[in-house]
Amino acid sequence: MPKSILQNPPTLSPALRALVASMSEDLASDSHRITVNILQMVPEYKAVNDQIAARELGEAVQANLALWYRALLERIPIDDEVFEQIRISSSRRVHQGISLSGLLHAFRAGSQDFWFLMLDAVRDLPELHRELLFNVSPYLLAHFDRVARDSASAYLTEMHQSSRWRSRLRAEIWNIARNRPDDDESFRRHAAALGLDVTPAYATLAMKTADLPSTPSQQESQLDRMIDGAARALGLKRLRLFRVFHADCLLVWAPVPGGVSLLDFDHQLASQAERMLENVPNITAIGIGLPGVGAPGWALSAEQAMKSLQMQGDSTNNAVYCYSDRVLDDAISQLANTARYFDAIVERLAQEANLLDTLKAYFYHHQQRKTTAAKLHVHPNTLDYRLGRIEEILGARLDDPAWQAKLYIALRRSN
Repeated sequence: MPKSILQNPPTLSPALRALVASMSEDLASDSHRITVNILQMVPEYKAVNDQIAARELGEAVQANLALWYRALLERIPIDDEVFEQIRISSSRRVHQGISLSGLLHAFRAGSQDFWFLMLDAVRDLPELHRELLFNVSPYLLAHFDRVARDSASAYLTEMHQSSRWRSRLRAEIWNIARNRPDDDESFRRHAAALGLDVTPAYATLAMKTADLPSTPSQQESQLDRMIDGAARALGLKRLRLFRVFHADCLLVWAPVPGGVSLLDFDHQLASQAERMLENVPNITAIGIGLPGVGAPGWALSAEQAMKSLQMQGDSTNNAVYCYSDRVLDDAISQLANTARYFDAIVERLAQEANLLDTLKAYFYHHQQRKTTAAKLHVHPNTLDYRLGRIEEILGARLDDPAWQAKLYIALRRSN
């Protein structure tokens, strides 16, 4: 029914025709009023701080008003060529960060405003009021419906194509970071195409996921929702994050804000990651890498984030693991002879009863002898003997910071 109505615009009475013609002469004023109303009523349009987007919205509103008035005054059926312009305009909203619900909300608000303008114009004219309600309104409702359906279809098509394009770009950026980290020009060019500024350092969050859908499209939708939740927790716009799904982990790169030290950012990111675990479904644990710059820095940060999860074994549930807490362990494990040296310390102490447990308790209680003796349920003299025996076996001094560091690392490796 809507199509046949659109092919046969209503014939207006001379009085209503004259009124509509008069209204069409005030096109700029009415379109400005409707545009301002949309910008105020629709949250997503209100949040878009973009003069180009606001101007395009105004142009679209004015074009729609002109289209409606022309159809009513000239009784020219609205063809597909005209609607194609509407579809092109709607597809652009994808790249301005407007959601489909926001786009349709704007159309409803604009259509409602236009209808109220016409009703207000005939408020004191009963005959024209009836004509508008019974003769013109079916046509306008069909027109509004066609605009909404064509706009939604164009938006979804563009979003799907954009999503596939962005997925290919993300895959290529990740491929460059992993396999061609020296190709800085390609890395920056592909990142720029995504709208990413890769000048600052980025840190990677490796998120263990659970209960993801099996079909690719559903999985992609679920990952999108997780990214939205991560963006909220990080206090960033979604477009400022980069993400890929790799090795059963959702990897997300977040930029270090200007003026924030790397140390402060590491603490801040850990706190934000804890909020993600609380508020974002399907994330069970998060590993955080150290910030890095460029393709090599991105790849290294991702490796560290995933390694921080792996270091925890099967205990990675509902917890955040920072690579900064394990950086010494990882550095040592990569040097075989260094690792064997620290393992030898543990093996030597383990040959005599109680020495290893005593040293662990001593460090756990911040080298406070009275507290350590009480926790071990031994006399302070017994504790002094055991600590002296440790110094004798290792040729160490427990008050020497260098030896304290070595013993701390050795104990960490033994856990």
